[in-house]
Amino acid sequence: MTRLFKGIGYAAAAFALAFASAQVDSARADVVYDYVGANFTHANLPFTTADKVTGTITFATPLGANLNLATETPIAFSFTAGVETITSATYNPNFGRLKFSTDAAGNITAWDIQVAFGGGGQINIENFNSIIGPNVGDQAAVGAFYTGPKDPSNASGKNLVAGEFAIAAAVPEPSTWAMMILGFAGVGFMAYRRRSHTAAFAA
Repeated sequence: MTRLFKGIGYAAAAFALAFASAQVDSARADVVYDYVGANFTHANLPFTTADKVTGTITFATPLGANLNLATETPIAFSFTAGVETITSATYNPNFGRLKFSTDAAGNITAWDIQVAFGGGGQINIENFNSIIGPNVGDQAAVGAFYTGPKDPSNASGKNLVAGEFAIAAAVPEPSTWAMMILGFAGVGFMAYRRRSHTAAFAA
């Protein structure tokens, strides 16, 4: 009986360790914010009104509470609008800004984002009230590297509709999965040992 209680205790400890590890790794995991904009209401080739801005921004930790259009540096980002895609690996920081406002819970409430690589390649998303008035909407333009057909007057698309940021579902770290599997395996093994011991005792 003593061995049985010890086995259950070991299994419980393994499960507790796995749970604690999951909590720690969750706190360390990167935080990804997804962005989805509205369809463009004005568009010139190569953009159409079926296009819109979508993207992701990844931070090492969640954004702080009560930010007021503060400049934040992400680990990585990627924005796409129709044929145009600009990422943290391709943009020119001299033509960029990444500013965020958050509420008391750290949710993004306003933003002023511009990512570009020069030569006309640019994606802007904005949702805030500036000093000179409301500034809301998305805009994209193709760059000098784009070689397809475009409207020479203004190869861009835009809308005046606020998009939406949301935190993407967290993906557990590999070490978290390993610890959780180990914990559950321990619980299963001890349950098996308990059934075997009970059967042998009954016989």
